[in-house]
Amino acid sequence: MHIAQDSVSCLRLQRRFEVQLGAATDTRTYLISDVVPPSRYRMTTYHKQTSGRWARDDPAFVLIMAVIMATAACAYCVAFGGSVGHSIYTIVSAVAIDFIGVGVGISTLAWYISNTYLRTQTHSHTVDQKVEW
Repeated sequence: MHIAQDSVSCLRLQRRFEVQLGAATDTRTYLISDVVPPSRYRMTTYHKQTSGRWARDDPAFVLIMAVIMATAACAYCVAFGGSVGHSIYTIVSAVAIDFIGVGVGISTLAWYISNTYLRTQTHSHTVDQKVEW
């Protein structure tokens, strides 16, 4: 009985960290192409209703964008030359500093401003609405 409970716990933990590359690719495609905005709005609203949050649970979108940034930095290094060490430095700095570091800074600032200054006062019987980081 103990082993069965442990295996179920491991399966739940594994599902929790599942990366949904298909859904993230669809989201990226919809954002870039802007083909059917009402369809994307319905998908996002359905996600909010089923999971209770607007944000995605997996890091798939960030992973895809990091790969795109690394590919662009690699193409830059190939086009403009330079040593292998400098190329690796450029690729790592483009992903770690320019994409992740600046993104974390901007999103933290926007999260703080929106939760501090842009929220309206709600009644005591409503659910408190806060912006997720």
